[in-house]
Amino acid sequence: MNSIYSRVSHVRTWIVPAVALAVIIAVLLYLTVSDTGRGLVGLATGTTVTCESLTVGTPITGTVSASPGYDCYDFAADDPAIQGTTISVSLNSKSGSSLDADLYAPGSEVALGNTGYAWVTAFGTETKSGTLALDKGTGSYKIKVWSYSKSLGDYEVSVSMPTSPESQSAPSQASESTTVCNAVSLDTAVSGNIAGSNKFDCYTFTASENDNVIIKMTSKDGTSLDADLYAPGSPVTESNAGFKWATASSATPEATLSTSLDKGDGTYTVKAWSYGNAAEGNYELTISIGSETISASPSISETCGVLKIGDSASGTISSADKYDCYKYSAKSGDVVTVDITSLSGAQLDVDIFGPGSSTYAGG
Repeated sequence: MNSIYSRVSHVRTWIVPAVALAVIIAVLLYLTVSDTGRGLVGLATGTTVTCESLTVGTPITGTVSASPGYDCYDFAADDPAIQGTTISVSLNSKSGSSLDADLYAPGSEVALGNTGYAWVTAFGTETKSGTLALDKGTGSYKIKVWSYSKSLGDYEVSVSMPTSPESQSAPSQASESTTVCNAVSLDTAVSGNIAGSNKFDCYTFTASENDNVIIKMTSKDGTSLDADLYAPGSPVTESNAGFKWATASSATPEATLSTSLDKGDGTYTVKAWSYGNAAEGNYELTISIGSETISASPSISETCGVLKIGDSASGTISSADKYDCYKYSAKSGDVVTVDITSLSGAQLDVDIFGPGSSTYAGG
């Protein structure tokens, strides 16, 4: 996964890693309020959502709002109303915006910045249903209602028994067909078209651990299109998502993902598509690799100031200065509490980076 608040104040707490090294705090501002780069979905806002128990067979209504960005529901795999190893998840977007219902395995963390192992996407005002497998063990499964494309709106969601034996074997998303991925030349733009007969294109490039990669995705028609990054050896299908991504849309026709690779050496893959197969359109994609920290255009990296424990700092986030960063040292096992107040009422975030991490506006 972007709104204006009258006043925002968030508190976030972390436990310092086992090694007493410096950590870096980066403050980032979402500059748009609609389908911004999906690569920024993972930036937490500090809001914790408690999952509400749902009754199997009974619809629940709610609203995906800018904060916290999602609702969470749970149910037991051994609920007598389920009677099987599959469930039907139905989602209706009352406002017609693109919304998602993700299914999480027992014990999995539910957060704004991650996805479930299966999902249903609703767009328009028709109810969308999918049959999802409860094949991740026993316990409490969770449903997160949110928007992968960062839309907002009202919804109705329900969990029920599949209506027929045929539907129990139906896939929850589009058919898991694959395609041959083409090797792409770095720094060279490739173009293509996402349509009903061509759900995705994929491209490969060779890179090493800690290489900095920049992926630029341009939606020529202003439709919501995505560029997902996959680790070496990861399967690429019509419906699965990469571990990082960028979304181009009418609000942000050119989206950029800039990241340091942490999945080892090998052949990485970039998939051009529309999440949930929700949109079609023409795109242009460019992949680049640099030896130093590269920031998402038009951002620049900057030197982090030193912040002492107990001190405060103030600043301004703008289109020309997209983030500030501060660093400090702590001892092993220390609990870190960071408080941020938005004096202007705009939505701001504070992120903590591990020792040795690079900070830039897109990371």
